[in-house]
Amino acid sequence: MGSNNIRQGRTGSGWGRARADRFLVVVFVAFDNPDALLAQNLVIAASLYRISQYAIGMIVLWTPKKLSLDSNQGLDIVLDSRIKKLAIANPRHAPYGCAAEESLRYYGLWDKVHGKLVFGENVSQTAQFAQAGAANAAIIALSIALSPDLKKMGNYWIIPTESYKKLDQVYAVLPRGEHKSDVKTFLRFLDGEKSKRIFSNYGFILPQSK
Repeated sequence: MGSNNIRQGRTGSGWGRARADRFLVVVFVAFDNPDALLAQNLVIAASLYRISQYAIGMIVLWTPKKLSLDSNQGLDIVLDSRIKKLAIANPRHAPYGCAAEESLRYYGLWDKVHGKLVFGENVSQTAQFAQAGAANAAIIALSIALSPDLKKMGNYWIIPTESYKKLDQVYAVLPRGEHKSDVKTFLRFLDGEKSKRIFSNYGFILPQSK
């Protein structure tokens, strides 16, 4: 399962693509209702192939270093006049966009900044907007803010998790992958300590051991 076998997309369109793409066998998403997948018979629920949570995502406010904004202001930074455009993922279909909206509402900022919002199809595109200068700030995943390019270009402030619903990251095996030996090997790796260290180093919270 090398990098040439990886497909990227947004959560909202992922399941339709999963039906159509005969090469997809494992799907990774931020998802708030895994049981819905079972109800649609999109994944198999038996033993090793049960939908599994592998991490919990976090969101941050990312700003470019050239603006010299004071991160001690917290999320109120979005009210700064130097921030003309604030990028978030589209809350209609992107879990990280929903979390961004929830946090802005939690702090009473949603109505105040709504006119300066620009929406990415997913959290990766949202980060691209900020990186390219199409937005002066962005609410993105911590895991993306920790990427070398964004760390070099900007600063981030971790948004308190009590301000948004938990961003469960889950993987699910599609029925066509049930008997593939390389899928079993990959899932054993995901359950191992090495993968847990990787997820932790890249800004994810590890779920409590069951």
